[in-house]
Amino acid sequence: MVSGEEYVGKRNFNDPKYILQETTNMLTFLSSCNNVVIYVVSQSMFREELKKILMCPLRMFTVSAKQ
Repeated sequence: MVSGEEYVGKRNFNDPKYILQETTNMLTFLSSCNNVVIYVVSQSMFREELKKILMCPLRMFTVSAKQ
């Protein structure tokens, strides 16, 4: 396991390559998050399916509790 000191200690935060790499990682994650929001706002079918997926674990717990 890599400790926090080893992970941070070996990084050069002023290195342009490191800055570019971290910036592209952040933009990739941001894009993925934005896609979900855009689909929820614009697509009614996506909203319905997302509700089903999010409610599925709750249904499993309520069904097992009734038995």
